[in-house]
Amino acid sequence: MVNHSLQYKENLTESSPSAAPDSVETQDFSTHLDLSRITVPKKIAHLKAGYTLCSNGEILILQDGVTALQIRNRTLVPQHLQWNRGLIRDICWSSLRHVFIFLCQKRVYSFDPTNPESETNKFQDILPYEEKDSFWKCSCIQSSLYICYSGYATSVEEYDLSSSTPTLKKRWISPKSCLATEGIWAIQCHQDQIGLTIMDVTTKEWRIEVRNMKLKKLWDLKIPITTGDCELTLLPNNDWLVINSCGNRLFQISDRKMKVAVQYERELKNAVMFADKFFIVRTKNTIEIH
Repeated sequence: MVNHSLQYKENLTESSPSAAPDSVETQDFSTHLDLSRITVPKKIAHLKAGYTLCSNGEILILQDGVTALQIRNRTLVPQHLQWNRGLIRDICWSSLRHVFIFLCQKRVYSFDPTNPESETNKFQDILPYEEKDSFWKCSCIQSSLYICYSGYATSVEEYDLSSSTPTLKKRWISPKSCLATEGIWAIQCHQDQIGLTIMDVTTKEWRIEVRNMKLKKLWDLKIPITTGDCELTLLPNNDWLVINSCGNRLFQISDRKMKVAVQYERELKNAVMFADKFFIVRTKNTIEIH
């Protein structure tokens, strides 16, 4: 594993994507991303507190504070929308329904990016299994929506979105989901696999675990962090990216091995690929576009 440090001067003024310094080499991210070659952002803008960040390739969306959404298309010009349904814990894209799915503590909503001013729809039939439970993270693939609950001994549910009314298809509880002393922090579906970041409360150790669609483990890898949490996203060429949220490290995993670790300048919250040519990083107070 190669370690790199990514540092740059403090500059929080909004700038044009084409206004990057001449020394910055533009990467083609369509098939490959090398974190060790990421340098200064081409664009930086202030954000309020939060960690949501999602892209369907054409639209980038996040919650900006508690009462606003921010949407960007390939022009990267932000559009701001009011949001009055509280904190969004996670966002994922449903290619089947062509909507973004917003996961809140007790409710799930759909958002149509082609008509952003329209009313957000609530999935009336997707509710926590018990009243005391709360949703945490989500991911979609084909007709399936996977939802993780908050807390240790994390439960995972699979919903079928193929009909007009979503139905609960499967529910995994501890120890099949994870051990009683473990918690699932992030979930990402990719092709026929599900990636999870898991923390063991007894050892304080983190790992990425990749499973099949029935949650059978295929492989895992320890993530060397001592503080913060671990978000998860996909990179080109089937690589995984672990984001040390509330920390400052990015871990690129390729072929089940740690390929490169990068130390970022600011406190991280999340990161995602966008439009095959942008690498988007959300920090504690900014959105940074590489």
